[in-house]
Amino acid sequence: MSRPTRPDRLKNPIRQLRKALASEGRDYLNQAQLSEIVDIPVDTIKDLESGRASLSDRVQNRILCETGAAWNKEDELWRFWKVNGPTYAREHYERFRKEIERQEWPISLDVFMAQERIRLLLETLPPKARFKFLFRLNTFLEEARKEFCPEAFEELFGDMSGYIEARPELDRDHPLTVMRGYPHEIFSRLTWDRSLSADDRKKLATFDSLSKKLENRYLARAERKRILKQIEEQERLLDRLGMEARPISFDLTGYQEAIKRQQESPQAEQPQSAET
Repeated sequence: MSRPTRPDRLKNPIRQLRKALASEGRDYLNQAQLSEIVDIPVDTIKDLESGRASLSDRVQNRILCETGAAWNKEDELWRFWKVNGPTYAREHYERFRKEIERQEWPISLDVFMAQERIRLLLETLPPKARFKFLFRLNTFLEEARKEFCPEAFEELFGDMSGYIEARPELDRDHPLTVMRGYPHEIFSRLTWDRSLSADDRKKLATFDSLSKKLENRYLARAERKRILKQIEEQERLLDRLGMEARPISFDLTGYQEAIKRQQESPQAEQPQSAET
């Protein structure tokens, strides 16, 4: 026979919310069910209910956005939407979710707001912090893709994460270098806010192929130097583009068609590099 719940635990916000959200005929949702509803890890739910963690503003906001429930600290009850709203019940949750899910939100505005926040951070952060931020951002985006669109955009998200490539020292004129870049299939599908010369387009078009040639361990020293010189020209072009121009659109259809062709006719291995 299970022990009775201590009186102070009955007033716990998470326990109360599990009771309020329970469907007819049930006393409580279990912790895993609540975790799924409010999009908070089940371990956090357990810590909150046991008293090992407090109900932070961030957690309260997450619960509010997912269920419409607002915690009133004074009377220790959940209210609908505002702390002075009606006492929260399952009916409020069902109506709230129905209204949320039927709305057609302006996605263009959401896209713009997301872009602006990322742009401000990237333009404000120093290089060391920017690198760390990009790594975390790319990791988050890939995890989100796997969760929400597991069958789509796998190659695209990998390519748009970019890569880091290190080239060992060749001689005094060609010391060890580390660079960040993006695959040719990304660059070749970008439209810039200014016209590129034919020579610039040609340099960008061979960006990946030149890097791959350096992977040949039997490449003659003179040929290696020649290729390195071409790559350095490409890198200066990329630096100039970064200062003087901005990409304004991406040809997703063309990219997807190119990836499909590659998958049907596998190419040589990519140069060894690390995604950022």
